[in-house]
Formats: sequence, structure tokens, C-alpha cells
Amino acid sequence: MFVGHVAAAVALKTVGKEINLGLLVLAALFPDLLLWVFVLLGFEQVIAPPNFPRHPYLTFVFPYSHSLVATAAWSLAAAAVAGRWARKTERPPAGPALAAGLAVASHFVLDAAVHVKDLPLDRESSVYFGAGLWEKSMGTALALELGLLAGAAATYVRASAPRRWRLWTLLLTLFLFAVLTVAGSTLPETPPTPAAAAWSGLAAIATVSGTLGILDRRRHSAETPR
Repeated sequence: MFVGHVAAAVALKTVGKEINLGLLVLAALFPDLLLWVFVLLGFEQVIAPPNFPRHPYLTFVFPYSHSLVATAAWSLAAAAVAGRWARKTERPPAGPALAAGLAVASHFVLDAAVHVKDLPLDRESSVYFGAGLWEKSMGTALALELGLLAGAAATYVRASAPRRWRLWTLLLTLFLFAVLTVAGSTLPETPPTPAAAAWSGLAAIATVSGTLGILDRRRHSAETPR
């Protein structure tokens, strides 16, 4: 799930209004950022199922980035960093801390809906989570992601009271990423190598968080009274 994580960040922007949207997206995708770095370092693994052409999804061995215990730890760390930033900039810390922590925590919840049972409880656990929506119906999984993004975008629009074209540019950018993600999920006939998956994953995270961060920053600048 990629678009669904971005949707979670967009929805949480209404909670952490002081945090740039790009940073919230980065928080929501932080476990994936760790995953791809750890794959390149050899700490975690990417596995393509034998029936990949029919079910184009990947499975993982990722206890350090995606286990329930690890996600809880990363969530608390994100909340602490955001709260500290808010205090240093003389902003109320509750909203930023809650938004950043929930953004990271939402990653496990959303992944558990679509992954097969490869999300571990902790590093050495034999307990795994995953409803397997990818395996049951990739179309339904993609529809879920797009539905989450549409709902999050609607919430964002209502909370932000859009009056300038930059906000609509941001929303159009969100849906462009959604279209590209859907296309990428349905077109491949052969699985990517672990290195290729890692580099493309890192590039996608950098692109979407950077683009949305720039657009959100410009929107705030445009709406600041002079």
C-alpha cells in the first residue's frame, strides 16, 4: 500500500496543521523508507511469490521496519520529535505530536489490511498479521486505497477552505500519484529485483513527500496575510 499511506497523512494534516504535509507523508511512509534502506543493507528481504504474474505483490521479511513493536517504537519517536519541534518553535505540541505519531502508526494498520501474513509482532515472534487483500483481490485493494485518498482529500479541502489554485494543484498531484501507483501495480509481468524495488521505492517516497511538501509550503505562503 502506497496511496493509502499518503491518504492517512493527508487526513492527519487536519490534526497537525502546523506540520508541512510533505513531512506528514514522510512520517506515514517512514516504515517503508526504513524497509528499502534495510533491504539495500541486507538487514531485511523482499520475496516475490511464484505466481507473481497472476498476483503482482511482494512479501517481506522486515522485523526492524514493519513489526508491530517496531512500528510502535517508531511512532513514539516521531511523536517525540514533532512535539520537541513544536515547543522550540513556540507552537502547541499536542497536535503535531499526535499527527506525526498516528501517521507512523497508521502504516501498520493499513498494511495489515492488504498484506498476506508477513507482518510480525516483533523481531523474534512467530505471530504474524495480514488480512491478505492483495492476494484475494488486487482490484479491491486498489479501490480501497483510492477510496481512502478521496475521503482524505475531501476532509483536507473542507478543513483548509481552499481559495487559491495552489491547493487544487496539490490535490491534482495527489491523484496523479494515485494513477501512477495503480498503473505500476497492474502492469508488471516479472518481479523486480530487491535492489530495483528498493531504489524505486525510495525514489517514490522522495518524490511524493518532496512534491507535496513544496506545494503545501507555497500554499501556506500564499495564504499568509501581508
